[in-house]
Formats: sequence, C-alpha cells, structure tokens
Amino acid sequence: MTKSDSGSKIALKCEFCRRAGSYFSIDYGRDELPPDEIRKFKILLDKGFYRSVLQCRKCKTIFSRVRQIDNEIVYGSDIDEFTEISEARAGEMIRFEKEQKKLFASEIRRRLGTLARNLSKPEKEIINIFTLYMKDSLSIYELKEKAMEPLKSNLLEHLDFLVDRGILKRVANGVITNYLVNGNR
Repeated sequence: MTKSDSGSKIALKCEFCRRAGSYFSIDYGRDELPPDEIRKFKILLDKGFYRSVLQCRKCKTIFSRVRQIDNEIVYGSDIDEFTEISEARAGEMIRFEKEQKKLFASEIRRRLGTLARNLSKPEKEIINIFTLYMKDSLSIYELKEKAMEPLKSNLLEHLDFLVDRGILKRVANGVITNYLVNGNR
C-alpha cells in the first residue's frame, strides 16, 4: 500500500475510527467504559464474551475484539483490545468460524444419536446454544445469556427435561450449575 492509498483510506473513515486508529483498548480495571460508538457497531462474528469481529456502520472499518482477563490477585487486569483488520481477514475469520461450528454441530449430533429424536423447538434451541458457543459444557448463566424469549422464561423446565432424558448432565460447581452435553462419548 502506498502512502497515498493509506492517506485516502484514513480520509474515508468516520471521525471515531480516525481518532481510534488501527488499535485501541478499553481497560475496565481502570474504570474505562466503551465509547458509545462501539455499541452501534455491527457484529460480524460473535465468539462470546472473549472474541468478536465488529464493523463500524458509518465507515465500514472492521475491528477484531479480544478480551484479555488476568485474575492475578495484586496485578489483575481486564482489557478489551480492538485491532483493525481488513475485509478479507474478517471474511477468513467468519468462514473458519462457520466451518468449526458445522463440525462441532456434527459431533454433537453424532454424540447424541437417537437421544435427540423428537425434541421440541425450545429443546433444540438449547442444543443450538451449545453449538453457538462451541462448548459441550455451559453454565446456566451462559445459557440464559443466549436464550431468547419465550425459551428464556421456561429455560429451567426445558433443561430439566433434557437432563431427565439423558441428553444433558447437570453438574453443580460451587454455586454455579453447569450443563454438559451427554450422549455416547
């Protein structure tokens, strides 16, 4: 990229993205808050709490967001890091994620086998939340975060049904309840 190409790309950015540059961070440990503009960004890829790809709706600038948390007692930190990426790189990340989700969903279907036959729509939605996170163990809080209404209102009832059928296993971890995809491992 020539210097003039670089300059013209910057000129096409909105005021916020020009000010932010190609990298910026938010340090929650120092009580920094995300700029209002970030909340308006379009989510291109949602990898849950720790990773996402966002696009500015005004100028189409794309950022990869990574949450870095260090729970060290004295020097702990909690920082969101935003790095500008190209449209091509964002496309690669999205395609890779779709392929991984497809493989994970296939593994879950294989593992559950006939146990998952005749599930209701809400129970299938619960299994899909595991696929969304690409994890076979989720806390009740992770399930509640992604569950939409009307499932959210009756989530515990449907989770109990899935546990009773042997599709999920309930595990208490201190005060947090986790649910694991059961099946033929």
